Amino acid sequence: MNIFITGVNGFIGSSLARYLVKRGHQVSGSVRDSSDLSFLNDLHINSFTGTIIDQDFLARCFQGQEIIFHVAGLASDWGSKRAYYQTNVIGTMNVAQAALRAGAKRLVFISSTAVYGLMGYRYRTENDPRPTKNFPYAETKREAEEWLKSFASENNFPVTIVQPANVFGPNDRTFFIKFADGLKKGMVRFINQGSAWTCPTYIDNLTHALWLAATHKDAVNETFIISDGLEINWRQFVEKICRELGVPVPRVSLGFHLVYVISSIIEWFYRILPVPKEPPINRYRIRNFGIDYHFSIEKAKRVLDFSPHVDIDEAVERTVQWYKEFREKKP
Repeated sequence: MNIFITGVNGFIGSSLARYLVKRGHQVSGSVRDSSDLSFLNDLHINSFTGTIIDQDFLARCFQGQEIIFHVAGLASDWGSKRAYYQTNVIGTMNVAQAALRAGAKRLVFISSTAVYGLMGYRYRTENDPRPTKNFPYAETKREAEEWLKSFASENNFPVTIVQPANVFGPNDRTFFIKFADGLKKGMVRFINQGSAWTCPTYIDNLTHALWLAATHKDAVNETFIISDGLEINWRQFVEKICRELGVPVPRVSLGFHLVYVISSIIEWFYRILPVPKEPPINRYRIRNFGIDYHFSIEKAKRVLDFSPHVDIDEAVERTVQWYKEFREKKP
């Protein structure tokens, strides 16, 4: 099949491309002119340089494409609402409109479980409320989803929304490198003893789920939460990482409310000054690490017959091995 991936150079995009190429598909993707293309070095794909804000560019990209995975977006826990909106909402509108005009058979939008807010919960499902106020990333992903659902209904266009939880794995420079560096330096602190439930999502499990979402007949106009489906807290997850890294498990634990107040104050100073870089801690990170953030994947299991095929121990082992090799090359 002819398949296009927006943001193909990134962690999720390049991993998905690798999954599809191995299965014999013709893969193309978009990259920005400032993108790091190192994840694509050994992949035989067609890359197009431009942005999802440029509708003419997208029209050229999507000609002859059967399935379009919309991965590109601004994914960060710090930034302005305007920047998030331009990329995550306007960009998604442009992609969907161009995909419709190109006659694509399916558009798969990679959203996030962040649309459900970070309010403290377990077994959250696709039907639960989405209180995303005060977190621009989560808010704009939710807005993009809502617009896309209306667009699909109005135009009878096949769309599937996938909401990954906390994704990690080889090539994860957003979370894992920073976190592993912190563990090695003894800088990581638990919040409330690491008792909050979390939702690891190994990248190979996610790419498998994305393919199911793109090809299953019952996935059209549906939304699916994807994670590894574990009942695991942060302490248990960190202990696994530390064991593979060969470093001590953090001993210090801080109270959630104290750290949350401190992060709020730091955020206020960074915004009011303003400081050009992101703060060392922020409310989004503290909530993710300090209160339950956990989801049910029963719908994906039932409808897509999805089952995470890489278990958590193997996933951590593979990821730490990649991290060690990466640090040997770039200390």
